[in-house]
Amino acid sequence: MQNEILFLMDSSGSIRASGADPYQYWQQQIDWVQNFVDQTHRADGSNAYGIINYSGGSSSQTVQDAAALNRMNLVYGLHNPSTDYHTGNSVSGAQDKASLDGFIGAMDETDFRGGFTWTTVALNLAQITFNSSTNGANTNKFIFMLTDGNISPSQ
Repeated sequence: MQNEILFLMDSSGSIRASGADPYQYWQQQIDWVQNFVDQTHRADGSNAYGIINYSGGSSSQTVQDAAALNRMNLVYGLHNPSTDYHTGNSVSGAQDKASLDGFIGAMDETDFRGGFTWTTVALNLAQITFNSSTNGANTNKFIFMLTDGNISPSQ
């Protein structure tokens, strides 16, 4: 049985920490995703992974505005290639362990977006990503949402 696993990583402004390392909570998310992949990756390819990096725009912006600002994107696809729903850009989705490790290992504070926390929009993007999957009905679908839980604006 095929498993599709999407990580929704909150890079909104409320994730930024005060103090010496403002990106420590963002790095904790990256480390958690890497650890999960390390523990669950299967050489037979039966686990496919995707990553959505989300925050949002201001309260006056639309989802398309946020996507254009690179604040609501599928950054690593379940399949290779995948397509980001909002931008139409092609996204890597190579599922071999070296490609996954390379992508996750390259994530850092430059991938932090800031802005509001548009949790509902991120979940909608996850649903669209799952619905566009080519694996069919015999696929288990899992979402791991990594967030501080501060939704804004209220949704």
